[in-house]
Amino acid sequence: GGPDLGPKVAAQAYEIQRLQKELTDASDQVTMLRRTLETTEAVAAKATEAQRAVESERRQSQAQGQKIKLLTAQLSAMTSQRDKQAQLATGLEAHIAEAAAARAAAEGSVTSLELELAAARTEVAELGTSAAAAAA
Repeated sequence: GGPDLGPKVAAQAYEIQRLQKELTDASDQVTMLRRTLETTEAVAAKATEAQRAVESERRQSQAQGQKIKLLTAQLSAMTSQRDKQAQLATGLEAHIAEAAAARAAAEGSVTSLELELAAARTEVAELGTSAAAAAA
């Protein structure tokens, strides 16, 4: 017979088995890496979602802050306006009081003038009476 190929075939069969095992191991590693990558991507997506939510909250918070500033400014303006109106009202009340006092004083003057006039008339009448008596 020819050369014995048995050991050579056995060695090749063993090498094929070893390569198949390596291939299976590598395939398992790729599967594991894919799962890890999917998990990482899912976590990254959740993190991105959370980041968006935080930014949205921040924007809403800033918008509310702006609204509060605006309302505070409006309230301040209204308070200032009210204070000015209160000052005007106080000024008007003072003018009214002054006018009332002036009117009372004028009425007082008129009354005293009327009294003086009545006294003068009485005096004239008395003088007339005494002159008539003297003439008689």
